[in-house]
Amino acid sequence: MGQNPGLPFLAGDLYALPFPNATFDHVFACYVLEHLERPGRALENLLRVLKPGGTLTSVEGDHGSCFFYPETPEALAAWACLPELQALLGGDSLIGRRMYSVLAGAGFSDVWVEPIRIYCDPSLPRMMKGFVEDTIVGMLRGIESEVIERGMLRPGEELFSMNNRHKAKVRADGSLIGALGLTGLATGAAGGAAALGTSVMLLGRPAPAALRARTHIV
Repeated sequence: MGQNPGLPFLAGDLYALPFPNATFDHVFACYVLEHLERPGRALENLLRVLKPGGTLTSVEGDHGSCFFYPETPEALAAWACLPELQALLGGDSLIGRRMYSVLAGAGFSDVWVEPIRIYCDPSLPRMMKGFVEDTIVGMLRGIESEVIERGMLRPGEELFSMNNRHKAKVRADGSLIGALGLTGLATGAAGGAAALGTSVMLLGRPAPAALRARTHIV
């Protein structure tokens, strides 16, 4: 356990939280449920530790809501590895689209889900850097070795090749060059764009007996 002034940090198990019932006024979970085999069970435990009148905020994603222009077969093959691999590992990177059902099934009511669009093109250099280079490409690089080891790409589609990774860079016009798959995925070509509606924010407002959730997709 680490300490900030007056603020303890604990490592625990979402399936067996070490807190009594009705402990917290608010619970915040960010990009957690997509990695769990039993997200509903985790939500039931979060509901248990909320006080009557407490709230829940959850931020999740849906990688199936990502679109690119120009679109290439290489880009689609590379991006498809993300949800496929996460499913093989017991998670669900498409959980954003079913958050209402997951929350309602865990005992939440008054659920409100609202999507929020993320868009970037070369006219938005900060978004291109933060979202395309650091986020999209970063996620692909993070699964590179396992994708190759599992043979999830066809022969000749080594889009995450170690030999090409260090050559990838962003040109002045915003397009990514170097590794073929990442080029098509990030921006397609010069002047391309990427849009993603992945984040989900879920707000919960409980009644005295059961949590009522207002849910936003962000």
